[in-house]
Amino acid sequence: MKRLHLMLIAFSLLSVSQLCGQSRGIENIGIGTITIIEMGNNGDIWAGSKSQGVGFYNGTTQVWTYFNTGNSSKILSDSVTSLTFGLVNGVQHAYIGTTSGLVDIKAGVVDTIPLPYTRRVSGVSLVNSDTLWVSSDSGVVAIDTAGQVIFALTTVDSSIPSDHLSTSQRGGQNCAGIAVGTPNSGVYYTKDYVNFVTIDTSGPNFRLVDNRVNTIYKENQCNRYLVGTKGGFSMCPEGVPCQNFTTANGLPQNDVTTIGVGCNGVIWIGMRDSGVAVFNNPTFTRITGADGLSDMHVTSISFTGGNCTAHVATGDGNIAVVDSGRHVVQVLNGVADVSANVQTVSVYPQPASNEVNFVFGQQVESGGLMLTDLSGRMVQDLSVKGATNIIANVSSLPQGLYFYRLTSDGQMVKTGKVQVMR
Repeated sequence: MKRLHLMLIAFSLLSVSQLCGQSRGIENIGIGTITIIEMGNNGDIWAGSKSQGVGFYNGTTQVWTYFNTGNSSKILSDSVTSLTFGLVNGVQHAYIGTTSGLVDIKAGVVDTIPLPYTRRVSGVSLVNSDTLWVSSDSGVVAIDTAGQVIFALTTVDSSIPSDHLSTSQRGGQNCAGIAVGTPNSGVYYTKDYVNFVTIDTSGPNFRLVDNRVNTIYKENQCNRYLVGTKGGFSMCPEGVPCQNFTTANGLPQNDVTTIGVGCNGVIWIGMRDSGVAVFNNPTFTRITGADGLSDMHVTSISFTGGNCTAHVATGDGNIAVVDSGRHVVQVLNGVADVSANVQTVSVYPQPASNEVNFVFGQQVESGGLMLTDLSGRMVQDLSVKGATNIIANVSSLPQGLYFYRLTSDGQMVKTGKVQVMR
């Protein structure tokens, strides 16, 4: 079995001109409803979406490239559930899990990796530098770097506790074995691919906070699992009971959707409707709309190596760039479809007291500009027709942070923040 080195480098785009490379700024993603993001070195970003395939941003060339059913017959679904990437024999591979199978993208060439008994992938993990683990609705599959199946485990032919899986671990890429989550039966993990240990809500099995598992993160020290469930957050060291957190002891919301680990081992917890909770045991620090999140439904959190800057994907299709001070410093905008036309918006003054000017880089023939408060409630809805600018009167609005959404021809093309202060 050939070993897969984990050095992350810029993805080769020499053979992908036919795959919709766009010289768009990083702030315009080009696809919406982001389900998973993973950060590479050199400012690279992989972004998977719910219905528009995968976008790759090359931090060196500053070009977005898109992979979807419209430009590759090898991609059987545009609904992306998971992804991971690394080098194989000096060539960058990205492994993309979708609702209809597993895809390998190498140097811009797309190929399908056949799976033995299922098409829907719920998670994909690169483990121990040389093995790709795939969780699905029908069991667990281990694949070597040549794309050959090593193990295909189900409850019929092995001792795995469950073969209906909701997720597999992120992180822990240098650790032996794999951990997977289930919709109703907790977590199980293995280190030798023969013996399986269950973590669930029952007393003998580490007392997980809830058996309905949404996400798992394995720390690089290889001895602790961070588990997000519909009923709370658990930190589960191997062999000892989990430490559990719910709204009863400080977690803002019990429905945990994603987990990321940043610099100094700080744990970031994304929630269904409550933004991000940054965990510094035993306390939580909130990141919400007041800090610049454009939506409180968090779908993915990713860091680059030991970098303290987080990339937070939210339910409105945007990605918020959050600095070490836990403030949003940039919003990468998702749009309804991939377009070569990139809209820019200048907003001034900031903060504003009476009027706010919005100046568009391109004329908006037919669209609108909506202002919402932190709860998402619309406070102004302005029509834009054949204009390159519009003025919003905010004199009657309470002081605080607001968000604008610019639409053109029925599509959202730009979002951002407006600060009102007197």
